[in-house]
Amino acid sequence: MSEATRSFDFRNPSRLPIEVESGLLDWQARTCRLMSHKWSDPLAVTTSWETSPPEAVSCAKGDLPEHFAVARVSLAGVSQTTLLGMPSELAVALVQTALGQSVEALDEPRELTSIELSILEVFFGHLIDAMNEGGGGVGYPECTFTQFDPQPLMLQIFPAESELNLLQFHVTAPFGTSAIRWVWPGSVAEE
Repeated sequence: MSEATRSFDFRNPSRLPIEVESGLLDWQARTCRLMSHKWSDPLAVTTSWETSPPEAVSCAKGDLPEHFAVARVSLAGVSQTTLLGMPSELAVALVQTALGQSVEALDEPRELTSIELSILEVFFGHLIDAMNEGGGGVGYPECTFTQFDPQPLMLQIFPAESELNLLQFHVTAPFGTSAIRWVWPGSVAEE
């Protein structure tokens, strides 16, 4: 099958246009290359980053699991917000490692403390910086961290959206592998 054509599954939301999807993959790849270095200072361990193709998901299926550290991220020139989420087990491992503890494996999911969320802002800040650097000069809007959202419900945040786009960054560290998810309203990816 050529790159210009692809199969369509009527049971799932439609995929992004090929040029939008490949642009997002390029942006993710540039962000991943930058992130391998950005987290090395606060962590003192090496991380590797990989992408997966953007997915179109329905609003009901886009809900993030209960124990996720979720930040609202605004995009310059876009009125709708996006959500950047990290599993709590990855968040806890990052915080513990940054505080000098030896972490060998990811813990069970749990609610994060306010202190852990405060420390976690550093990691979200580095990721958002990398997104801005990776997208700079190629037409992607500047990203800005606005606030943590303790229990985001997609239907409340994106009420008018029937489709969402999900971008994932797979992070591997000595303590395990986890996926950071970035959820966009379907209309934002096409702007």
